[in-house]
Amino acid sequence: MSDSLERILQFLHLEDEKEAISGRLIELSVDEARREWFFNIELVRPLPIDVFARLQTGLENTPQFTQTCDRVTYEIDYVHPDYTHIDAYYQHVLNRLIARRPRYEALRGFPIEKNGNQTLHIVCPRDGTYVEDMLVDIEKALAQIGFEVQLDIRYCQESPAISERIASIDREEIIEAEVEHAQRSDERRYVAFNERTIKKINHTINDIPMSEAALIEYKSMHHKADFAIEAMVISCEERKIQANTILFTFVLSDAEDSIYVKKFVRDQEEAVFLRATQPNMMMKVKGSAAFDTFTDEVVLTAIVIERTDQPVIREIRQDKAPVRRIELHLHTKMSTLDGIDSIEDYVDTALRFKHRAIALTDRNSAQAFPEFFKATRNKPIKPIYGVEFNLIDEADLAIARGDYEGVLDQSVYTVFDIETTHLSVKHGKIIEISAVKIKNHQVVDTFNRFVNPHETLSSFTRRLTGIAQQQVDTAEDLEPVMQAF
Repeated sequence: MSDSLERILQFLHLEDEKEAISGRLIELSVDEARREWFFNIELVRPLPIDVFARLQTGLENTPQFTQTCDRVTYEIDYVHPDYTHIDAYYQHVLNRLIARRPRYEALRGFPIEKNGNQTLHIVCPRDGTYVEDMLVDIEKALAQIGFEVQLDIRYCQESPAISERIASIDREEIIEAEVEHAQRSDERRYVAFNERTIKKINHTINDIPMSEAALIEYKSMHHKADFAIEAMVISCEERKIQANTILFTFVLSDAEDSIYVKKFVRDQEEAVFLRATQPNMMMKVKGSAAFDTFTDEVVLTAIVIERTDQPVIREIRQDKAPVRRIELHLHTKMSTLDGIDSIEDYVDTALRFKHRAIALTDRNSAQAFPEFFKATRNKPIKPIYGVEFNLIDEADLAIARGDYEGVLDQSVYTVFDIETTHLSVKHGKIIEISAVKIKNHQVVDTFNRFVNPHETLSSFTRRLTGIAQQQVDTAEDLEPVMQAF
């Protein structure tokens, strides 16, 4: 063993493996800007898989032994390549991939057939065509540790279908792997443009006034409205507003609230830095709050921005109660103005929580029933179909007023609609009356007039009705329009 490799093993606390590991360190390069180390190690021959696993773990744990390294890459070569135990290395690589991405569980247990030294056939069921994409990642991982092999599929009609195997995978193992991955992702490294950093986070989004009046009051008390926050990027976009100015707009959200963040950029290098921002990255922002008339709300105009160098996987919530509850009152997006998620999302969450059943109770709607059936079919959870209906006692309610004994199909009648300044039937003023007269299922006459309410229409009313202020300002008052109607 070379002295340099021996020093590396001592550095990685692998002195006990010196007898088993024979080789030399070809290269150790350090990228100080990226805080990244690269090892190229040449071994005499492949190691027993348990010894190699300890060496590999040691290399990947380098950041624990030094404060100047955040990430490690490596490449292993051999003086005398030996593919005798390639099947063990294949299983080792597959297990590591499964730990990071549970979809590779589909390959576990498939037989391996050797065809010469450098070709492996994976014996796969009849529906295994999409597994071929996974083999590319396994080939890359094997090449990184010194094995140039070719993996291909041999289809076996008698093997159980992959879809059947995936359906039987223990869901708990998948969730635990995702949680472990999320925990590993908590090591966030922030990057900044021109090393402009934010020393201290003093506020949350909740601390920022959310209305124009509240912002004015805040400024009168504090003489300014400067804030430093940290939150997750939900969305990002850019828009060129002048020949040399780009407006970047981010939506940031923490556990309590969300806010727009705007940054005007003239420096093209800074634009490149901000353009690399992705949803689910964490971002630190220092800036001034101002009321934006374009969005009609308070936004944060950034002075300094830091962000993580990669998206952060959010922690996956778990139900750890010894006795799991069952949700018996659930509204999906099929409940108008009362639900936001699909029933599939709720079922997935209940499965993750290991609930035995879940009840659907949308308001006045059974639209989610088909999706509910599909989401729970062949799953270890019982669907409970329900609905909330509004009931009316017709004995106490006059739906129609006035007695009429004629046949509607043979009658002449008018259908009309009014638009008002408010949603309330008690407080709004009429601003438009429209009507059609029906005879023999045909429109025989129409009526449409605007009404002057002698007040300014709110932006909500203009958006809802499509009526412009000028249209009502030039209209007649209500009384002559009602007479004409």
